[in-house]
Amino acid sequence: MAGEAGDEDGERRRYVMALPTLALRHSATLVSPSAGDRLVNCSVGVDDELEALWCAGEDWDALFGRGLDWPRKVRPGRTLRPVDVRLTIHGRRETVVRPIESLFLAAPRVRRLPDDRILVVGNTCVWRASGPDRNAVVYDEHGHLDAEETWGDDIFHLAVARDGTVWVGYGSMAIWGTSNGWGDPGPAPPGWRGVIRYEPDALQPIWHYPQASAWGNIDCCYALNVAGDGTWIYYYRNFPIVRITDRGLTGWHNDQVKGAKALAVNDPYIALYGGYTADADVLTVGTLNDDRLEILHQYRVVMPDGTPVDQPTMIGRGATLHTVIGNDWLQLSLTDMLARPPSLS
Repeated sequence: MAGEAGDEDGERRRYVMALPTLALRHSATLVSPSAGDRLVNCSVGVDDELEALWCAGEDWDALFGRGLDWPRKVRPGRTLRPVDVRLTIHGRRETVVRPIESLFLAAPRVRRLPDDRILVVGNTCVWRASGPDRNAVVYDEHGHLDAEETWGDDIFHLAVARDGTVWVGYGSMAIWGTSNGWGDPGPAPPGWRGVIRYEPDALQPIWHYPQASAWGNIDCCYALNVAGDGTWIYYYRNFPIVRITDRGLTGWHNDQVKGAKALAVNDPYIALYGGYTADADVLTVGTLNDDRLEILHQYRVVMPDGTPVDQPTMIGRGATLHTVIGNDWLQLSLTDMLARPPSLS
C-alpha cells in the first residue's frame, strides 16, 4: 500500500512538472521603514494597496511570544514584552508609515480600518476561568486604544471590506476547540462557525456562516476573498466555492481542486492557488457554470525569471493574487491567467 501511494505521488509530481508555467508579475520592492526591520506579514486593502507589518529584528521572538516555558497545552497570546511595530501602506503613488507602540498581542495581524483607525488581531486566544484574552483591538488615529474584544483562536484569514466590516476565516482548531482552553474546560470557541463578519466599532459579530448551509459546515476555512461582488470562501471538507452577499449564499461544487490556499475571482472566472503535496505551486483556472467548477487551465506558478517559487503565502483580493517574497511584491491577475499564453518549462 505504501508503495502504491508513493507511485501515485510520483506520477502526480511528474504531471505537475510538465504543466505550462505562468510567471508572477513584479509590482514593487518594499523598503523597511527602519533599518534592521523584519517583515512580519502582509495583507491587501480595499484599493489593492499592500499593508505590510514590520518589527525590529531583536523584537522578533518577543513579538511571537517565544522564549518562555509555556505549558504544553497553551500557546502564548501575549508578547513577552511590549513591542513597537510599524505598518507600511504601499499604494500606487506613495508609501505611508503608521507606527504602533507597545503592542501586546502575539503573532499579530494588522489591518487598516476607515477613519484612519488600525485593527490588530492576535492569532492566539487563551480561555481562562477568569476571562478569555481580548485578542482584537482597535487603535484610533492618534494611537489610543479605542475598542477591544475576544475573537477567538486560530484566525486564518482577516480582510476588511469597503464598508469597514471585517471578515474572519477560522482554522480547524478554532472550530473544533483548541488546547488553549476553548471547548474543554471553557465554552465553544468563538470561531466555531468557520466564517464570521464583525462590525468595526465595538467589534461585535453581525453575521456568521449558517450551520445548515447546502454546501456543508466549515471544518477549516482554506481561502477567503473580499471582492466587489461579495465575499468568496473555499473550505474543508468538501471544498465548495461559496459567494456570500446580502442576498444570501450561492455555491458551486468542486471535486477536483483540494487544499488550495487562495482564490481570485471575476465571476464566472475563478483561480485557485495551491493544493496538497505535489500541487503546492499549481494554479487552477476555471469557470463557475451552473453549480460546479469547470477547469479551463492549470499552470505551475514561477518567479518572474522563471525559477520555482517556494510555497509563498498567497493573498486573494478581487481578481488578483498577491504575495511578497523577500521584499518583492508580486502579483498575478485573472487577466494575466486568461490572456497570457503559457510557456513550457
